Amino acid sequence: MHVTGFMTPATKVFSCFDDSPIDRALTLMLNEKISSVVVINRENQAVGIVTKTDLASSYHRGIDLQQPVSQIMSSELYTVRETDSRDTVADLFQKKHINHAVVLNNEGIFVGLVSSWDVAAECARDAKAWPWIRSDDGRIHA
Repeated sequence: MHVTGFMTPATKVFSCFDDSPIDRALTLMLNEKISSVVVINRENQAVGIVTKTDLASSYHRGIDLQQPVSQIMSSELYTVRETDSRDTVADLFQKKHINHAVVLNNEGIFVGLVSSWDVAAECARDAKAWPWIRSDDGRIHA
């Protein structure tokens, strides 16, 4: 199964600008019950990610929630291609000890976000399909 079959498409990914207050990312995560927010610049390019861990760390350090989100975001974005397999993504997560990766198309354009939860859910769907196989589009074949 390719990443496009189980990622969150860019149109449904919650994001905020790099100069938005930290409180904006926190509010998005709480209201939408999500674990990360992609940070974009004014040219709509993904430049970072803020996770629950980043927020907990900033709380621990006493950072003012009105500071720009760029102060706490992880700017080292890990990326995968939309044609990468589930196992390729799982290997990246395991090797880098991360839970999120930005999905890019062949032109390097941001097309989605994939999380460790997405990979786990995809594994569960494969397990339920047994003894049949699933194709790259997610369909079950006998």
